[in-house]
Amino acid sequence: MRQTDFSSTQLLNPLPTPNDIVALHSQIESLCSDLAKATTEKATSVDEVTRLSAELAAAENEITQLKSANAELEKKANGQEKRADALEKKSEGLQTKQDALEKKSKEVEKEKAELVKENKAAAGAQARVKSLEDKHKAAEDDSKLKQELDALRKKQEGLEKERQQAIKVSEEILKLNEGLKKGELSEIQKTIDEKDAQLAEQRAQLKDIASAAGAWGSRFGRSRALEDVSGTLFKSRRVHGKKNGIGVRLRRLELANGALGMKLKMETMLREAEVDGYSRRITELEEWGLSRWDAVGSGCIIA
Repeated sequence: MRQTDFSSTQLLNPLPTPNDIVALHSQIESLCSDLAKATTEKATSVDEVTRLSAELAAAENEITQLKSANAELEKKANGQEKRADALEKKSEGLQTKQDALEKKSKEVEKEKAELVKENKAAAGAQARVKSLEDKHKAAEDDSKLKQELDALRKKQEGLEKERQQAIKVSEEILKLNEGLKKGELSEIQKTIDEKDAQLAEQRAQLKDIASAAGAWGSRFGRSRALEDVSGTLFKSRRVHGKKNGIGVRLRRLELANGALGMKLKMETMLREAEVDGYSRRITELEEWGLSRWDAVGSGCIIA
């Protein structure tokens, strides 16, 4: 292995300068870029070759299919020629049969003329039978129409009764809720008035005790007064709590009443829409029945 002697004052190969290093880096980067481009071009070329190979295989497959189809068409053409020969022979036989049929057709025409005479004689009877059948069918249709109209009227009457009952129930519920509100509010107001009177009386008693008591008696009276005040405050809080609870209950009753009223209103609207639909259906059936009766009547007159 060669060793470099660094003892001499002057090197044989001087170290590269920063500019030389930058230039080398630039060359390296350029070579790397060229290498990347070449790699990309190689991959592209490989993909192109693969694609062209696939297209070539597809074209060869298509050519094979075309050759097979051409052979099949040639077979069919040969078969068609044979079939044409057979049809020509068959046509000759059909011509012979046609001549025989023409002779027979003349005989049939004679028989047909005789049948026409007989049919004219039977046409009158057939027309009368048809008129009777139409009249019978019209009578059956009228009977079915009447039954359907009766059923629709009964259903309409039932829906109207249900709607009236729903309206009555709604009115009774509203009246009941209004009565409950008024009764509970009057009871609450009465309770509040009684508690206010008790508080006023207790405040007057406290003032009398405070003014009449002495030094020690003042302390004793003050303690009793404080106990009374605390009890009064406790009772007052209970009254307010009860009042708030009743208010919440009233609010719930109002919400339930509103929801029930809305439900009854929607149910009433649906029932009214259903009744209107049945009314329109009854009107349509009545108009159809009248037009049908007119048509059947005119048919009977003609018959």
